[in-house]
Amino acid sequence: MGARVIATSSSDEKLEIAKRLGAAEVINYKNTPDWEKQVLAMTDQRGVDVVVDVGGAQTVEQSLKATRQGGTVVMVGLLTPSTPSDLVPLLLFGAKTRKCQLFQ
Repeated sequence: MGARVIATSSSDEKLEIAKRLGAAEVINYKNTPDWEKQVLAMTDQRGVDVVVDVGGAQTVEQSLKATRQGGTVVMVGLLTPSTPSDLVPLLLFGAKTRKCQLFQ
């Protein structure tokens, strides 16, 4: 459908599967802990249109940083425990949020 997919995983085996399924680029986040910086480099500092975040509390900040202005972060999992985080600067100054209605 024309999407350029950048997949992340802690497993090289899973990243190989992602490539076979069509991912254009892959990042092992164990080897690249600041993976959001790599995503920005891959997108000429623009950021991605959509991030599907399955990690939750400990990955949402990186997901927001990797997303372009006006982009979308979709949280579909909460695999990491909640920790204190100051997302206010990212949400206010990054202007990367929009209201989403799940139920009408």
